[in-house]
Amino acid sequence: MSNTRTFSKTNHLLAALALLVAAVALALAPAAPAAQDSSTDQARSAPQNWFGGVVYDGDPDLELTAALVEAGTTPDGTFWSGYLFDKTLSHGIHNQVMADIEAEFGHDADESTHLILNQAMYDVAQALGMTDVALADLH
Repeated sequence: MSNTRTFSKTNHLLAALALLVAAVALALAPAAPAAQDSSTDQARSAPQNWFGGVVYDGDPDLELTAALVEAGTTPDGTFWSGYLFDKTLSHGIHNQVMADIEAEFGHDADESTHLILNQAMYDVAQALGMTDVALADLH
């Protein structure tokens, strides 16, 4: 497999992971106050996220957030990012992307992706009151 193709697949997984984390963050974020008017100056002074975009000011989508936690929670009650990836992408795609990440960036990068999401989603579950969700050993 060429480096360009591997890099492309890796970018797609990282983008998907970023979108997943962003969706969870948006769902849990408190609503920002609505702007008083739609003037350009006021839009420029609105709170911005880390990426320079305007902060989401809608209601949290706690049902979506809980569904993501549930999708990654194994029958024994532990949240595992790999389980989430298998259910949302497929086991084959999950394994291929892990292999691509390891080939391009090394095992530590792949492992870090999993452990960060394991911890983040466990924290999300606790914030949602889903206290029966356990923290994975890899965190």
